[in-house]
Amino acid sequence: MSDNGKIKILFFDHSPIMSGAEYSLLDILQGLKNKPMDYSLLTIRGSKLIKQTNDIGIETIEISLPERLLYINKNDFQRQPLKIIQSVGSVIKTVIGIYNILRRGKYDAIYTNTLKSHILGGLAGRLAGAKVIWHMRDIPIQPRPKRAIQFASTFIPDKIIAVSEAVGKQFGGRKVSVIHNGIDAEAIQKKAVQEMPVEIQRIMESSSGGPAIGIVGQIARWKGQDVFLRAAKLLAEKLPQAKFLIIGEALFDEKDFRLELNNFVGNNNLQKRVTFTGHLENVYPVLKQLDVLVHCSVDPEPFGRVIIEAMALGVPVIATRGGAVDEIITNGENGLIVPPGDQNQLVEAVENILTDKTMRNRIVSNGTIKVQKVFGLKEMLDKIDGLIRQLSLK
Repeated sequence: MSDNGKIKILFFDHSPIMSGAEYSLLDILQGLKNKPMDYSLLTIRGSKLIKQTNDIGIETIEISLPERLLYINKNDFQRQPLKIIQSVGSVIKTVIGIYNILRRGKYDAIYTNTLKSHILGGLAGRLAGAKVIWHMRDIPIQPRPKRAIQFASTFIPDKIIAVSEAVGKQFGGRKVSVIHNGIDAEAIQKKAVQEMPVEIQRIMESSSGGPAIGIVGQIARWKGQDVFLRAAKLLAEKLPQAKFLIIGEALFDEKDFRLELNNFVGNNNLQKRVTFTGHLENVYPVLKQLDVLVHCSVDPEPFGRVIIEAMALGVPVIATRGGAVDEIITNGENGLIVPPGDQNQLVEAVENILTDKTMRNRIVSNGTIKVQKVFGLKEMLDKIDGLIRQLSLK
């Protein structure tokens, strides 16, 4: 408890980059500033979050995460278990470091935002006697990581916030509260009218006004950018003026996949039709100008923040079935749903969106209404605030 009697919380996110999880956390950190609690952010040195939190006046504590831990991902539990065993020393050292921060700061709770932070921060919280809250944003698919996170959930967290029913159903019991991601639609709309990079603007204005079809998100095999490109190849023949944008960049362990995508574009003579924008600090000006947003995840999507962002901007969405997509989209009403990995049905859905104006207008209108009613930022913040208060009183 802080000296002023307020609940004191340490938020923890280990990611070096900004992705949907980090943008959502940023919304939470900014939104809770008016609530009666004190809090700080713990993150790794060099994280993109640091500048963002400094800009909004949030105290940030930086730690060094050993490379051996930084580059481990959930699939290593399945493919390289020896790599996990070799990391035990680094895990212990990091947990002790976080424990010391919790004890010195007299924090009442640690609120973790990523899979790695759930384990490292959660264990430190248990040792320090602090409450542990997991904000769970993942659906592990491989058997070993899935069993590992389910086992850890039985004794590490006091409470699990799941971003969707699809995420929550991995865990049993009363620990789980489903709180969908919320966004500030008005703020997003203001950011969408800002200038985009000149080279991207030039691309958007090219092709004699042909449709712009895009996919937004970290470049990763499970995100399905390869499915998007296979569909783009088919659509390029039918829509000679169309342009296709892959918005986002690959992380450490997805560089080979990024190269595969480049090779596909070159081998199929799509260089003048497909643009890789790389990471954009402000994606909304480009997102707003898309005629269709495609969300191609081949594994169940834990949430898909960009789906509701596109809806808020009046951009029609086509997404693959599975995970939280079925909680966000009612097929044919506020978006279209296609089977994962099926480029032919994806092509058909894109053509329908572009040619059926009645359906398109219905989808855009209903999408905007759905965001306003279900995915508002204030609703999310009020639920999180209530959960934290309830937990602190136990």
